[in-house]
Amino acid sequence: MTLIKIKNAMMETGLTRKALRYYDEKKLVVATKIAIGKNNAWYYTENDIQVLKRIKLYRDLDVPVGQIKEIINSKNGEAIFKENIASLLAKRKDNLKKQTEIARNISDNSIIDSM
Repeated sequence: MTLIKIKNAMMETGLTRKALRYYDEKKLVVATKIAIGKNNAWYYTENDIQVLKRIKLYRDLDVPVGQIKEIINSKNGEAIFKENIASLLAKRKDNLKKQTEIARNISDNSIIDSM
């Protein structure tokens, strides 16, 4: 079994050290901790990296951490997620449209206010 240092896990997944520690605290993915002197070095397996990538995808789609934990721990969680991904993407698209409209309104008002 190959162990991946936390720094490399961050690069592979795009997650921050803070996020990795949070997911460890919430027991979504628990790092292997090896004592080196007074500190613990954190390591992940290849499987952990794959799970972390899925967690990042779910969070990017605004899936709450509690629901992600259910998906990961459920035998059919991935299937349920795949069934719902279209509605999650549609919701995300709608939110982006709303945010774009708000940004346009702010921009338009700024132009008018500066005249």
